[in-house]
Amino acid sequence: MLWSCTPRARVFHAQDASFDEARVRGTLVVGVGRGLAPLVDAATFSAFSLPSSVVPPPARCSLLLQEARGYDVELLAQVARRLHMDVQVKVVHWDEKERALHAGVIDCIADGFTYTADHARRFALTQPYVRDVRVFAVLRQAPYATVADLHGKRLGVHAVTDVEENDAYHALFGQVKTYAHYVQALTALSRAEVDVVALNLVTLCAVTPHLRRLYRILDEPIDTCEYVFAFRADARALRDMVVRTLSQLQREGFVSALSKRWFGSDMSIIDR
Repeated sequence: MLWSCTPRARVFHAQDASFDEARVRGTLVVGVGRGLAPLVDAATFSAFSLPSSVVPPPARCSLLLQEARGYDVELLAQVARRLHMDVQVKVVHWDEKERALHAGVIDCIADGFTYTADHARRFALTQPYVRDVRVFAVLRQAPYATVADLHGKRLGVHAVTDVEENDAYHALFGQVKTYAHYVQALTALSRAEVDVVALNLVTLCAVTPHLRRLYRILDEPIDTCEYVFAFRADARALRDMVVRTLSQLQREGFVSALSKRWFGSDMSIIDR
């Protein structure tokens, strides 16, 4: 059952106290861990690695960051400020993000959580806020024009692109190497240790313009995706307030300015 006083008033969900609980607590707790720069600067938590072979209890599967940077961090910090809260950023094992969310360790998942029909059924999602494209990058002087030209070549993969899980690319390329950080992948490309690198287009925005000039992007994208913030399915009241605030920040121009600072252009797709 839903009701509201006016079209712009808060929407109340029966037996959903998620927003009131967060407001009383005074914090919006954001879970990160994918390290998809510049949404979240992976360097801010690179020292906080937890053993991947150990599945920790939810209460111990996160580490609080005192100083986190990134587009998602600043955007959600402003959302929290408008809702009279502080923002806390916690690093979680990316494979454990759903467990941490449902255990109440975090309020929402950020850091490149993609919109899918399955996610829409299982979570309370915000509107998409950034559209991304997974691409192939080669050296500017390389003779490759199409994906077909890459047959048998050595592929370097930035781990967060998930391309290494695609069997088709293992069949296309002669060798596939995975790199934990995009800088490592691009460095390997510049040293001719690989012939091509697969990474997210938003990540190239984190590369300095000087280094960016060394590379070019093939016209054929791997695929596209849209990023959302994910809340528990039973936390729609909190999600709704975040959605409303994101829309307000978009109308006011805050999101556009923030996007230009982090990406070099306005990549926001909020309410578009």
